[in-house]
Amino acid sequence: MPDPVTLGFLCASALSLAADGAIKGFAGEAAKSAYSALKAKISTWAADDVAQLEKSPNSNARKAVLAELIDQLPSEEKSAIDPLVKALSAALKTEPLTGISIGQLEALEVNLKSITVTDGTGISIGKAKLAGNFNIDGLKVGDAGNS
Repeated sequence: MPDPVTLGFLCASALSLAADGAIKGFAGEAAKSAYSALKAKISTWAADDVAQLEKSPNSNARKAVLAELIDQLPSEEKSAIDPLVKALSAALKTEPLTGISIGQLEALEVNLKSITVTDGTGISIGKAKLAGNFNIDGLKVGDAGNS
């Protein structure tokens, strides 16, 4: 993996986090908007690499390839990317945390145990259709040290 202080590393990491958040449904509107702007800019010369990172947002190899491409750009291009990376990073930092986020659930039975979220939402379920029981054992939301 490239040196963690490079613009390429920061950009690839932010894109990866936002892509993962968008896929899992926990990215808010600010993060989605900032992600779209950065993705559009990067996609003008690395569309395939961005698409591959979206498919595998947790892949260190994909992040490294994209980081290397960004780090090799001319200074003018990097200057245009920098504020977009900062905007996405800031949006991701302000996102409320969710322990478990489920957009749609259809199951016979669900058993969840030992979920701890120190800040934000413990569990968010958009739509659920269950034929049996839904059990949550050990859901803690808030300062885990004071629970």
